Amino acid sequence: MPLHPAIVHFPIALLSLAAVLRLWMALLPRDWMEPAARLCLWAGTIALAAAVLSGQGGMPNWIPEAARATLTLHQQLGFATLLWYGGVSLWEIRWLRSTGSRERRVLAAVHLLGTVLLLSTAFLGGKLVYKFGVGVPAGQG
Repeated sequence: MPLHPAIVHFPIALLSLAAVLRLWMALLPRDWMEPAARLCLWAGTIALAAAVLSGQGGMPNWIPEAARATLTLHQQLGFATLLWYGGVSLWEIRWLRSTGSRERRVLAAVHLLGTVLLLSTAFLGGKLVYKFGVGVPAGQG
């Protein structure tokens, strides 16, 4: 069984939750939100790295010709999303002690932009499976 489909939902959930927490913190900060948002970000970024690597390593031998452009864009967005969240993770380490309202608004915007990248990548992954049948064993699609 391929590992990629089992992993991909963890970064989607964790990084989306990090964005929701960051947005909430920009509007109505609470002490417990800061460590929760960082934990979701860091765990989500690690899960994202695992998803990208498992996607690369678990690619089927045969890809329908009609799916190749979508697959290429999915891969490129996956790497871009990993770079984005890797950068955000490092940036948040730098800002460990900085919790002013301006920083909270900037982090919320950065997380929301990352969520757009993340969900765009996820949408293309779903399209590969449900439209083109990539990764679906013959006779099951």
